[in-house]
Amino acid sequence: MIFKTFNPYRLIGSQHSAGLDAIALAFGATGVPTNDNFAAAVANYVGGIYYPPLPLSTRLSIQIQSTVAHSMNGYSNSIIKSDAGGYANHLGQYYFINKMLKDVTNSPLNEILDILLDIEDNVTKAELSIEDQIPLLIALEVGKQNITYWLPKITTPGNWAIFFDTNSAINTSNIPFWVSASMEGILLMAKKSTTYPLIDGTTTPNAGVDLASALCGGIATGAGKVIYRIIRRDSISKQRSIDGCGC
Repeated sequence: MIFKTFNPYRLIGSQHSAGLDAIALAFGATGVPTNDNFAAAVANYVGGIYYPPLPLSTRLSIQIQSTVAHSMNGYSNSIIKSDAGGYANHLGQYYFINKMLKDVTNSPLNEILDILLDIEDNVTKAELSIEDQIPLLIALEVGKQNITYWLPKITTPGNWAIFFDTNSAINTSNIPFWVSASMEGILLMAKKSTTYPLIDGTTTPNAGVDLASALCGGIATGAGKVIYRIIRRDSISKQRSIDGCGC
């Protein structure tokens, strides 16, 4: 029997979707929040899962909110596309990051899920350590579940309605970019947390990856992309080339 790739992070994908719901519920009736209120809402959700009970201590709240800001700044400035993304010494990882983000935004909507499943299968077969696979697998799981999260929202937006365009076709065309934003936030914070721990909690990181930081980054950029309609600052001069990387 051919074994189908098993993603260990399905729960984080579900937590991410629930986190999007929590943000929409918090601001769906009031509209675009201030940056501070948005960061606090993400921190309360993530902190409630990983560092209960609520309310969070001032120290933890500040630390988790800083993760929100770092992920949104990183996404806005396209840090993941440069060496500053933290993947400079991991060309195998960088190949998959480039592929997953590019394929999500450049493929027909109905093909994205199959594409992510194929990339996921290849990640586990590549010459990558378990630790190097982890950020990729978390991002892929969030991407897969994001597709099934956003598609029904087009016809039944619920608490997201206030943040959507009045033209449903525009919302549909934005789904790949919303999905990609969440994946990028995961990648930014999962990798950064291995070198620059941003949250000093009491849980043990999973093979050097702080799951709380990763989840926080994915929710921040995913929800932030929809709420603030973030326009990326893409600079061709700082794009990292992976030509000839041997991947």
